[in-house]
Amino acid sequence: MKEYAKVLDLEGEEAVLEVRRHASCDDCGGCLETGSKKDLRVRARNPIGAKPGQMVKVEIADQKMMGAVFMVYLVPLLGFFIGYFVGSSLSTSLAWGDAELVGAGVGIAFLMASFILAREYGKRGKEEGKHQPVIKRVVDVTFADIEKANKKGGFKNE
Repeated sequence: MKEYAKVLDLEGEEAVLEVRRHASCDDCGGCLETGSKKDLRVRARNPIGAKPGQMVKVEIADQKMMGAVFMVYLVPLLGFFIGYFVGSSLSTSLAWGDAELVGAGVGIAFLMASFILAREYGKRGKEEGKHQPVIKRVVDVTFADIEKANKKGGFKNE
């Protein structure tokens, strides 16, 4: 995933960036709250030495992004369904009572366990810097240019 951002501040090897929110970034967990529904603050590695005030192109590797999406959305969903079928099957074979009720209870337990697993995956990824954006280059555009280009289908040099 590639985004344009404005460098707000430097903190050691990282930069604090302002990124305009759009539909595909919803709430990946890499953002700091700014109080605005439109702007996000994101910490990114700054290997090129971008300075405050500059507009930059930021990138997160697509496969890392897809791994995060899988952990956040699909693992809990799969956990619930697997738990439901395990609980339902055990209830039926061991005569524990209402198979649907037991299945739902076990499904919810598996769902909660998968949320814990996803949270731990996110913590480990954050510690290792796996999901952290990286500043790739300084660009000569403004947020107004980006919004105008997005309405017309995006920049042609991408």
